[in-house]
Amino acid sequence: MYCPKCGSPVSAQDSYCPNCGYDLKANASNAPKYVNYGASSLQKIAFIFMILATILQGILIIPLLWCLPMTIKLYNTMNNGEKSTVVFEVCTLLFVSTISGILLLVDGSSN
Repeated sequence: MYCPKCGSPVSAQDSYCPNCGYDLKANASNAPKYVNYGASSLQKIAFIFMILATILQGILIIPLLWCLPMTIKLYNTMNNGEKSTVVFEVCTLLFVSTISGILLLVDGSSN
């Protein structure tokens, strides 16, 4: 947990922020809520195309060295509600599937 005022790390037992003195308990209802919205539709479609590309490139053993880890990374990103990076999206475009990379770039949920 972090203090909503100064961003310092606080524990769940703290009533006040040790850095700035912010009243954590009284202002708990005013604290920003972070919601995991899950994967977008474009991310899910890109994931399906990544799986298909991985299967099609499976005939050649070498591409599996990057297709499998990148597909697993996208799966974990979607499940954790995280945002993928632009670098990952461009690498997907170049090395795994052009369609998946375009969908991820168009999705706009990257850092």
